[in-house]
Amino acid sequence: MDAEIIRLSTRYPDETFNARCHWDDDIYDRIIYHMEYKNGKCRETAREPGYVFVCYEKEIPDAKILSDFREHVLQYLKRLDIVKGIEEGFRIDKLNNEKDENGYESYITITYENDLYRLTATKKWISYVEISVEKKEPEIDILKEIENRVRSEVDGEYNELPF
Repeated sequence: MDAEIIRLSTRYPDETFNARCHWDDDIYDRIIYHMEYKNGKCRETAREPGYVFVCYEKEIPDAKILSDFREHVLQYLKRLDIVKGIEEGFRIDKLNNEKDENGYESYITITYENDLYRLTATKKWISYVEISVEKKEPEIDILKEIENRVRSEVDGEYNELPF
């Protein structure tokens, strides 16, 4: 593909062609390269993590909830992951998967929840983001339930307290 874009940019020297690509199948440390092609020449303009979201859960919420969660996580990761630019030689600072002197590794974990679900994303290495989904049991306030029942029964015939 690279050679084809270079040929195309040679044929149209006044045009600039931009491409985003990755060259490996490694889902743990996948990097997206931003390339610019002009007049038969190619140069790298940027680099970023190529996040891969993996969810092994059997019961997942609807696609909209999962999509919103993914966008929520991406906003955090774009702020937390440090990508060095041209001056620093295009590299991604991957502090989170290097073992320290005690053998500990650290990961970034983001939790997102509503009344029905708790979704957790754990980013490991440069690009691997594992999602877990926990369906929450509805919270029931027993005292409030009793008060509501007593109130409704007071309006009717029955008004005896249950305790």
